[in-house]
Amino acid sequence: MNLIIEHLSKRFERKGVWWDIDFTFSEGTIYGLPGHARNSSGLYVSGL
Repeated sequence: MNLIIEHLSKRFERKGVWWDIDFTFSEGTIYGLPGHARNSSGLYVSGL
């Protein structure tokens, strides 16, 4: 079973941060979130 996310976009006020991002997550695989600050990973999760 896969989790598929398509056409994900994130914006802060008028500034686009990501646009048209696609992810496919496979069952049984561990994924990491890159970022320098602890808040970086929160940005990814809040986008979902």
